[in-house]
Amino acid sequence: MFNVCPNCGEYRADKIIVPEGAYAVCPSCEYHHKFLRLPLFVLTGASGAGKTSTCLALAAKAQDFVVMESDILWRDEFNKPATDYRSYRETWLQEHFPGR
Repeated sequence: MFNVCPNCGEYRADKIIVPEGAYAVCPSCEYHHKFLRLPLFVLTGASGAGKTSTCLALAAKAQDFVVMESDILWRDEFNKPATDYRSYRETWLQEHFPGR
């Protein structure tokens, strides 16, 4: 699921998840964006590198895997270059692979 709506382009992290059919609903335009939950393909990269555009293009073509950009979970507390951002990377594993 993306924070940028593929219909209206609004950045909204507060999308509503409809479990029947697995849809994320944009609060701005009420667009129902169908998505898979697993398997997960995470796209990372520098700011402004085109992660959102690439994820939207891949998601439109993907039918058997989930595409997400890593920025969805970013918080300032993860900005620790000395640890190679380890706690940020581990958050992905905790969110998607509990018990790891």
